[in-house]
Amino acid sequence: MDHTGNDLSTQKAEGGPNLNFHSAYAHVSSQLRDDAERGGKQPSRSRRDRGKNLSVVLRLLSLETARADAAEARLARDNEAIVMRVQNIREVYARTQAELVGVKAELEMYKFQLDLAHK
Repeated sequence: MDHTGNDLSTQKAEGGPNLNFHSAYAHVSSQLRDDAERGGKQPSRSRRDRGKNLSVVLRLLSLETARADAAEARLARDNEAIVMRVQNIREVYARTQAELVGVKAELEMYKFQLDLAHK
């Protein structure tokens, strides 16, 4: 959602501006610097154009924020899945180690019996 409550998640695909946030921000910043250098005496662009450019930047900021939020949500889900997988691996490892101890003890017993049989 943008600052006006419009859903912007599909605007780029539906013919929205083909800019990314950083280039749009740089463009608007450049325009504002140019206006400031002129001291406001000879406005290079109308207020309407600046408002339109600012609207584009705000829309792109909203899109980037939504994209970042979605990426963070995916990361949180992925992290949770990884933590669960690591816990599962540790549990399996602990059970396997316990089983290994039992198998080694059994092997030692068979070795002892073999040694007795050879004597």
